[in-house]
Amino acid sequence: MGCLDLERMSTFNPSYQMQGTGSQFGAPLSTGVKVVTVAVLLLLVVLLVVLPALIPPSEWWAAVLAPSLLALILAVVALFCVRGFTVNQRELLIQRLFWPTRFSLTDLQRAYPDPEALRWSLRKAGNGGFLAYTGWFWSKRLGSFRAFVTDPARCVVLEFKHRKLVVSPDDPGRFVQTLGFNPESGRPQC
Repeated sequence: MGCLDLERMSTFNPSYQMQGTGSQFGAPLSTGVKVVTVAVLLLLVVLLVVLPALIPPSEWWAAVLAPSLLALILAVVALFCVRGFTVNQRELLIQRLFWPTRFSLTDLQRAYPDPEALRWSLRKAGNGGFLAYTGWFWSKRLGSFRAFVTDPARCVVLEFKHRKLVVSPDDPGRFVQTLGFNPESGRPQC
């Protein structure tokens, strides 16, 4: 299954082989992410059909280049889609299409569910809804942070000594507990 399997977009594919051992969490797509993804794909199809008809034959290269460039950009973005999360004793793995992105957990100071984490945030660089919200963001409440979010309502904020991550596992409370923190306070469990 690829990230673009529209029939199964709402759930993480449990048959996907995670790398490493540890607790595994899905990355379900929110309705908003599904709508943006389908809209972008439809726009691409429309461009592929309409542009060749609108551009004069002498400019055929523009009719081919524009949609091809968009398709290439979307393919690169799809490579970085979020498939799930794995937590082990030393690191968090963000499961991508073909590889994991790794973050050491050694300096994790706080973890807590926050369904409002992306609210009023500004994207500094990254993807704003095609398959996920990924990249570097800023908000008045959180400051600068990196996001790997497929469902904003399931956000979990991870505060490290010198950085913040926002992720969206399928079960935010269990995810926070797996990291050794109290889901209500975000503080380490005793």
